[in-house]
Order: sequence, then structure tokens, then C-alpha cells
Amino acid sequence: MHKSADIIRLLKDSLPDTAEINEAAIIKDYEKVAGNATGIAVKILSVLGGIMASASFLGFLFIAGLDSEVAILGLGLLSIFSGLMANKVLNNLVLDTAGVTFFVTGFILVGLGVHELKGSDTTICLVMITLAFTAIIINKGYVIAFISSLIINISLIALINISDAPLLFHVYNAALVIFFVLITIKEAAIFASGSSLADLIGPFRLSVILSMLAGFMMVSLQTFMHGFNVYLPQLSSAVAIGSIVYLSVELSGRLNKRSVATNFFLLSAVVLCLLPTIMFPAIAASLLLIAGNFYVNYKPGYVIGALALVYSICQYYYDLQITLLEKSIILIISGMLMLVLIFVAKSVVKPDAKS
Repeated sequence: MHKSADIIRLLKDSLPDTAEINEAAIIKDYEKVAGNATGIAVKILSVLGGIMASASFLGFLFIAGLDSEVAILGLGLLSIFSGLMANKVLNNLVLDTAGVTFFVTGFILVGLGVHELKGSDTTICLVMITLAFTAIIINKGYVIAFISSLIINISLIALINISDAPLLFHVYNAALVIFFVLITIKEAAIFASGSSLADLIGPFRLSVILSMLAGFMMVSLQTFMHGFNVYLPQLSSAVAIGSIVYLSVELSGRLNKRSVATNFFLLSAVVLCLLPTIMFPAIAASLLLIAGNFYVNYKPGYVIGALALVYSICQYYYDLQITLLEKSIILIISGMLMLVLIFVAKSVVKPDAKS
């Protein structure tokens, strides 16, 4: 993420000279969020430990003979509430992991309880979304917000599969891309506003990154679709490519003031390099993640995007329904265009930097 000084500078650049900025409040909010964001590996291990502990606890419950639908549902709701309170009140790694365990176990038990009460798959997904939204409102802690937002996105993907409407994946992907771009370019303004959304930028960004990869992979990899095709994958690619171009414009404006002709040339080169990805949206999404996380200097997202890009290119090479020769030509041309773009960009930036 931006350093607090960078955020203040960006705000001053984007606001009129007469506007007043409460720098102390911005720095305080940023340090609070930065503190929540540190130790992300510990938080991930906490989540994984909670999931494994949940599996063990569930196994114990069913061995003990818990087979009442109402009891399962009630215990699930109680576990969710206990996990929320433990994570909100206590500030200890062991107890925090226990809170995550109760929280995850609660959602699993609620899903089982609704299923045992003859609730449809759609009903289960809607219940999960409602509970996850409520959890975010009650507890805005990093881990709880991250798990809740993941549950919401997983439920939405499940609803699209249940409805047998693959075109909705494009709507889902577009919504995620728009949200990702908004929290990327509006990060400084969100910190400056002092709203509670500032506490949620970290977990929301990470969950959106993972959800974007899942959504775009679902569109790209037809083998994941269980018998039905996602029509017009170009729609998701077009949204991602358009967002990359938009971020390129924003980033170019931050770095240097260039002529209209130079900017037009660079953006045209970016679009030309991205055109081969139109049939495999996961590549465009990976590039968008790299560009967006570079824009805000969010290293975990940058690494995830880079790894996803390598995987997506390999998968694209083997899944594209054309000959090996045509695949190789597309990859060679794309690589050459990117190398030319890097060379031209460096040659343009250096004279501007000296001036």
C-alpha cells in the first residue's frame, strides 16, 4: 500500500489548493490499517489452522451423534456469534485462531442445518451471503472480513452455477473488476474520508484478488464448467483490458506529464499487446492484478498476479483450440510487442525524467 506521505501527496495533487487536509487523522488511520495488514502470513496460517480445527471439531460432533437439524442450525449460529465476539474482543493469536475456528465451523453447521431442513441449494447460498454480510457489519477485523467476503463470493459463484446461466459470470467478473479498480484508485480518498471502509480495504482487496482469479478462470477453463460452456469469453477480457488501459492512463499521469501524441502511442501499444489475450480472460485478469497492485504497491497481490499470469499463459498455450504453430506465433508476437513496448516506454520516460 501507499506510504502515508504518498497518500497525502496524492490527495494534495487531486484536490484544489484551497482544500484542507487533516494529515494527522490520515496518518493515524493509515497506520491502523497498515498494522492490520502486517503479518499476513500469520493471518493466513490462522485461517488455515482454524479450518483444520473446524474439520476436527465437526468430526467429533458427528461421532457424538449430533443429528438434530434444529440443533445443528442452532449450534452453527451460536458458533458464528462466538467466533465474532472472540475475534472482536480478544487480541491473542491462539484465541484469535480459536475464534476463526468457531466462525468457520458455524458456517459449515448452518449450511448442513439448512440442507437437513430440506432447504434448496439456492436457499443455502442466500443464507450464507446474509450471514457473511452481517458478520462484516458486526466485526470489521481483518480475518473475519476476509473470510466473510470470500464466503460471499463463493456463494455468488455457486448461485451462478445453480442458475445454469453462464453469461452471468461476465457480470460477476465485471463487478469484481470495477470494485478492484475503485479501491485501487480511490485508496487515498478512502483513507482521507475517515470512514470505516478504510479498515476493510486490506481484507476486501485480498478477497477480491482471489475471487477475480476464480471468476476469470471459470470463464477461461471450460473443463471447470461441468458440461456447459461460457459463451463470449471476450466480454470478460474486454472489461479487464479496458481497466488495464484506464490504470495505465492514471499511472502515466502520476509519473510524468507527456504529450497527447506520446500517451496515445503508448496506450495503443498496450492495447495491441493485450489483444492476443481476448480469448483467454485469465491472462488479462492476471495482468490487471499486476498493474493494479503495482499502482498501490501491494506486494502480496503483485506476487499472486505474477504467479497467476505464468499459470494462465501455460494453460492458454495448451487449451487454445488452434494448432501448435499458431499458438507459438501468437506467443512470439506478443512477447516481441511487449519487449518493444518496454524499450519505447523507457526511452520516453528518461528524457521526461531529466527534464
